[in-house]
Amino acid sequence: MKQRKAKLAETGHTIRRREWMAGAAALATSLPAVAQTAGHVHAVNDSATGAITDADAQPQLDHARRVFAALARLGEPVAAADVSAIQKLADEGRLADAATAAVRLLQARVLATVLVTPEARVSVQRTQARATLVQGGWRLALVRVHNPAGVPGRLQVSSPNAVPVHGVAPGGGINSGPAVPTTRGDMAQRWLDVDVHDEAPLDATLEPVPADFKILRLYARDAGRRSATLRFDIGPGTGDLGGRDQAAIHFSIAPARAVLLEVRDADGQPVTCSWLVTDELGRVLPPQTRRTPPDMFFQQKVYRASGQTLLLPPGEYQVETGRGPEYLVARGPRSVQANGTTRWAVQLQRWIDPGARGWVSGDHHIHAAGCAHYEHPEAGVGPEMLMPQVQGEALAIAGVLTWGPGFYTQKLHFSGRDDAVSTAAHKLHYDLEVSGFPSSHCGHLALLQMKAMDYPGTRKIEEWPSSNAPVLRWARAQGAVTGYAHSGVGLWAGTTDLPSERMPPFNGIGANDFIVTLPEGLVDFISTCNHPPAAEMNIWYHTLN
Repeated sequence: MKQRKAKLAETGHTIRRREWMAGAAALATSLPAVAQTAGHVHAVNDSATGAITDADAQPQLDHARRVFAALARLGEPVAAADVSAIQKLADEGRLADAATAAVRLLQARVLATVLVTPEARVSVQRTQARATLVQGGWRLALVRVHNPAGVPGRLQVSSPNAVPVHGVAPGGGINSGPAVPTTRGDMAQRWLDVDVHDEAPLDATLEPVPADFKILRLYARDAGRRSATLRFDIGPGTGDLGGRDQAAIHFSIAPARAVLLEVRDADGQPVTCSWLVTDELGRVLPPQTRRTPPDMFFQQKVYRASGQTLLLPPGEYQVETGRGPEYLVARGPRSVQANGTTRWAVQLQRWIDPGARGWVSGDHHIHAAGCAHYEHPEAGVGPEMLMPQVQGEALAIAGVLTWGPGFYTQKLHFSGRDDAVSTAAHKLHYDLEVSGFPSSHCGHLALLQMKAMDYPGTRKIEEWPSSNAPVLRWARAQGAVTGYAHSGVGLWAGTTDLPSERMPPFNGIGANDFIVTLPEGLVDFISTCNHPPAAEMNIWYHTLN
């Protein structure tokens, strides 16, 4: 018996290797071999890997047709000739033969087989020795589910190789952060995105058919040879013990194409602009969870200068380009060729030119840490990651306000002058927002053109003054421009009348003590256009009274 089992395993391995080398087309025309391989590897469902019975034929065929439709909708259809051959069998009334042929055809695409026991325990075995993906793009594979007891549930997949690349502090709090920091080694391992397709006509719900197929969607960040561990379950606590709920899969990943970008400003000069690239299914590329510097995960757009490249697999895309609010947004289809050089040229168009009228476009309130930014392996992002965005949004002046979260790391970028990455057209300057400090209840301060970052006599945030006036005096002594951020928070008095004698609640982080610091000559501005004008201007009119 042991010798027979060994022989079967060896035969099955030989068949799988032959099928893999022959490719999907050969598999589709070698249906008996596929069934035999599945029988050797997964002797858990002989009726499904062999002929489908008359009793199961109609639901099994209906299921297979929905798999065909979903694969076609996702861009990797089954060969039309194979679908037609199965339909011909069905038209002749041979439903069992049609269902059997459909199952054997789909088996050629199965990456792993999942077994669900009557106790709702999930185990998995890989089916293919190696699978192919493409760098920078999505590909599909099938998972076959054997669920003889008809246990209800929805198939789910996870992988340690698909954990988000960067750690982010939950809630963005000053002292918050993930329990286990992300290391650069983790980033190298996390090259994969994977999920179970969960949309009509085929979702992740388990179906009571002999051969239940689900679609895996896989994205590869890197090219070359990679391996990943895939874990399957149908809900919390359903994975089988001893690691039987996971399988190691090896992938060969074809390299993406480098698309050469040419970006010209309205005056013909090469510049940087924003790019929003989506595939035919509306998926953003590169996926936000696999972003590497200078691309950021919390926004869909990426920024590229003229002469730089985007890595994309061959295919058809929708591309949106722009350069901040002064420019028109352009949208349209573009393609990446499988051979030769692909060039995408963009001619930007303005709808307004404030600089020609003596105005300067800028943003005096940019955060490099503490909001939706990376927390690990670094606390926030540096000037090299910020500058492409500054240039791509056509900002002449960019004020990066270091605040409570990430303060001790971010203040290392502070120099009291324009950062070294600045150019004649784009100035990046590190300054301070007094937020997350002991005086925050008085209102958050925006302090610009600072010469020093640490309040005299302090070594940590908790030692700073508990009111704004001393901080403002210190900043003014440096020649700083001072004001209040998001001024209207907590100053809504329940009326849109301006002026109004109603007293606001002073229960937020807006310009609460502006009425005290302005008469002393400590304030240059209050920030507006963030909240309803009646809240932002309310404190102004109370100050004038």
